[in-house]
Amino acid sequence: MEYRIKIECKECDGYGSREHQIAVDKFRELDCDECEGTGHITLYEVYDSIDDVKADYPEATIRAGVK
Repeated sequence: MEYRIKIECKECDGYGSREHQIAVDKFRELDCDECEGTGHITLYEVYDSIDDVKADYPEATIRAGVK
């Protein structure tokens, strides 16, 4: 069965933005390139059971059969 797996973005720690240095003492908040500003990554993968998904992604939000 296909599962939708949402995990927190590790690049921005789930905030959706990151601080980028633009000068020696200046920083700018920009959307995270990895998650496109959402704070999470969505994967669609096929597993035999939800327990198998939880074993691979213990901190994720999981939904079955959703696209």
